[in-house]
Amino acid sequence: MFDYCDKGLTSLPNDIPKYISGDFSCSNNKLTSLQYAPKYVGGDFWCHNNTKKFTEEEVRAVCDV
Repeated sequence: MFDYCDKGLTSLPNDIPKYISGDFSCSNNKLTSLQYAPKYVGGDFWCHNNTKKFTEEEVRAVCDV
């Protein structure tokens, strides 16, 4: 699992791997964008409790989950 929860992030770091076989979480931050999100996540993609409420469509637009 790639866990970026509770880090106070306002944006995702640009060094996140593009392909993650397990889960990815960037919940409980201050994100307003999913720029630099992985292109593929084989498990769950968690991004709740951010400044912006991301819809499933917004997540699927940047990542194949």
